[in-house]
Amino acid sequence: MRAGRNINGNAGVNIRPTTRVAIYLRDGYRCGWCWAAQSECDPFQVTLDHLEPHDNGGGNSPTNLVTACRSCNCRRQSVDWETFAGNSRVISRVLDLSTTPLPRELAGLVIFGVISKLDAIREVRARDGASPQTGSPH
Repeated sequence: MRAGRNINGNAGVNIRPTTRVAIYLRDGYRCGWCWAAQSECDPFQVTLDHLEPHDNGGGNSPTNLVTACRSCNCRRQSVDWETFAGNSRVISRVLDLSTTPLPRELAGLVIFGVISKLDAIREVRARDGASPQTGSPH
């Protein structure tokens, strides 16, 4: 097995935990594709999906990653992300998510148990001027 890969061959272990949690927070712990809430899910069911896959030259930068439920990530596989998104509303949401600055300081606080995921999501939404319940602007 190659160093830095898990037993299934996925490269997700190469993404630092603080970056991973910061992306989840940036995305409001919601799947970018189906918009299902992931904050109460089994942690193994929450994934990061590469907009541009490694095989096509995509990397692990936050602008190439979006939170995805395991179901959507598995269904998408190698389908172009814009084709998978299926409509302009989802494409716009994914682009907005992927270009929003990461709340790295909050990610560290969540990892160390200083604040809850939900409190961190509320803080991110308040900074962005979005509603904590919907993630959309007021």
